[in-house]
Amino acid sequence: MRSILDHTLIFLFRERQRRRSIICALLSVLFICTQLHAGTPGPDLLKVLTQRASFGADEIAALERGEPVATLISSTDPREVAVCGAIELPSDPESALKAFQLSMNLKAKSNLASGKFSNVPSVEDLSSLTLSDSDIADLKTCTVGDCKLKLSAAMIQRFQNTIDWNAADYKEQANQLFRLMMVEYVTAYVRKGDGALIEYADESVRLPLAREQNSLLTNLLYVNEAAPEFIRHLKAFPQSTLPVERSLSWAKIDFGFKPVLMITDVSTYRSKVNGIPQVLVLSKQIYASHYFDASLSLIAAIGNQTQTKSDLLYVNHSRSSALASTFSNFKHKIVSGRATEDLKSLLGQTRLNLDVVLNNSSPSVAPTWAERISERPVLRIIAWLVLVIVIGRVSSLIVRRRVRPLPKSASRRASGLGFSPFETSTKE
Repeated sequence: MRSILDHTLIFLFRERQRRRSIICALLSVLFICTQLHAGTPGPDLLKVLTQRASFGADEIAALERGEPVATLISSTDPREVAVCGAIELPSDPESALKAFQLSMNLKAKSNLASGKFSNVPSVEDLSSLTLSDSDIADLKTCTVGDCKLKLSAAMIQRFQNTIDWNAADYKEQANQLFRLMMVEYVTAYVRKGDGALIEYADESVRLPLAREQNSLLTNLLYVNEAAPEFIRHLKAFPQSTLPVERSLSWAKIDFGFKPVLMITDVSTYRSKVNGIPQVLVLSKQIYASHYFDASLSLIAAIGNQTQTKSDLLYVNHSRSSALASTFSNFKHKIVSGRATEDLKSLLGQTRLNLDVVLNNSSPSVAPTWAERISERPVLRIIAWLVLVIVIGRVSSLIVRRRVRPLPKSASRRASGLGFSPFETSTKE
């Protein structure tokens, strides 16, 4: 019995850090619709919200009252969490969009570094980007099919063949090579579009990002029905001539544990549907160094016939293989619950920031994501989630095979809790 307890404690502390990071990352990214009459969404958006986003009579009534509404979108992929939120705002679409983006920017204060790529990407665009010491340490032993950073096979091999890991300046070598490879990758994407998207080779089964993003785009709410020409443009890029604004940016995001580099392609398309203006902003993740298989989000700001109100729609689909592992349903409930609550709060903050945009005043500062995730109730949820997952996994291993005895030194450390909770031997 003591041996089982010792093993349980070691699994618990080694897994706790990785699980917290995954949940925090997913929550962060889940936060990185013409009118029936003057006060309600139009037929196209209403149909989408009721048929595909599970909006019922109560949610529609809340929208009419100007309240924020957020729900989950069902998915057949166990790796996926998808959320949808909407709010009606007393403004034109452009102002509604600015207010939402302001609310998003207030949440971005946990970024360690960020920037935009030039029209011709260069290494200077990433001058402030550095890998964490733990990432560099992981790269020393990184191999194709077994790597703690999400990289392509060619990138992994290049790190092993190019870096002199015994040199005094190996960390700077690793940073320079990483920045160079990211610029080369973004340059290829600008030239070739989705054909240049990375195929992650950090695990034994490779993951083509182009396949993942195409799957998400095909099922994305509203935009496929309201602006099919925009979808065709996105799939044809860079050959399409549709007037779409485009920007590529990067951010190193602090999740409290492992920082994550994310590179995002943002496309903005303005059009009119039956004379009613709308602005569509689609954000596509083209790289993530940890946790995420793929992520896609849409912001739609849609005017109405009276030109006095707009409907703001936000949709996000994110996939992580961590959600498809042990206790998948339970992890989904935790992540999904927090995601819908945070989105509803974000939309409510947008209503407050609308006055800032319309009156050109100081923004109402909401708590950042990093501040909200530090609240005790959230940490308790995460702690219980990790505990249940780890105990379940250990119990499963005990049933399947006899657990090997631990060395005495390890057993003493476990029983005395004499090791760092940041130790981990699992892949992220």
